[in-house]
Amino acid sequence: MSQAPRHIETVLDWATVRGYRNGDNPARWRGHLDILLAKPSKVRKVKYHAAIPWEEVGRFMSELRSWEGTGWGDQT
Repeated sequence: MSQAPRHIETVLDWATVRGYRNGDNPARWRGHLDILLAKPSKVRKVKYHAAIPWEEVGRFMSELRSWEGTGWGDQT
């Protein structure tokens, strides 16, 4: 698990102990998020598409809008 979720879990635990909140910690990994989310060891790095030069964005968007099934062109 990365540091951000651990920090969130710690902050919410602190707030519960100090009386600022009550109930279960929604950021708790064990017995909560581990049931809902994939194990960190099973998560792969995201592979992004290469960016296009900004000068080509207008032409690309025009072409994309002409495609069927892209969502934007399907609206009538």
